[in-house]
Amino acid sequence: MAGAAAAGGSFLPYLMGKVQNDRQGKAQARLLNDQADTVDRQTYADEDATRRESRQFLGAQAAAMAEAGGAGGSNAMLARQSAALAELDALNVRYRGQQAAYGLRKEAAATRKATRFSSPGLMLLRAGYKKVK
Repeated sequence: MAGAAAAGGSFLPYLMGKVQNDRQGKAQARLLNDQADTVDRQTYADEDATRRESRQFLGAQAAAMAEAGGAGGSNAMLARQSAALAELDALNVRYRGQQAAYGLRKEAAATRKATRFSSPGLMLLRAGYKKVK
């Protein structure tokens, strides 16, 4: 009987450690998801700022062309190329932000999965507890 008590005595701290690990893993996953949401918001703000700067540049460029006396020919090609590059810049800002947010969400999912599978005994204990209820 003393051996069973000793075994139970060492299992309880082990079980409590697993429960604490499970809680920490879930908290870490929530934090990573929150960071991904923040990256999403920051990405949209950065994309808007890039587009705003591009519009200002393109406007100044068009004004300079008009002042110089011509918006046709090679000036028109230059304006179209500038507009296309400005759009690509904004899309690249969006893509990099989406990739960063995606990475954080995948890391959160991996953290939840690792936490869940790090304690199979705890999962079985929970399953048994649910059956007993």
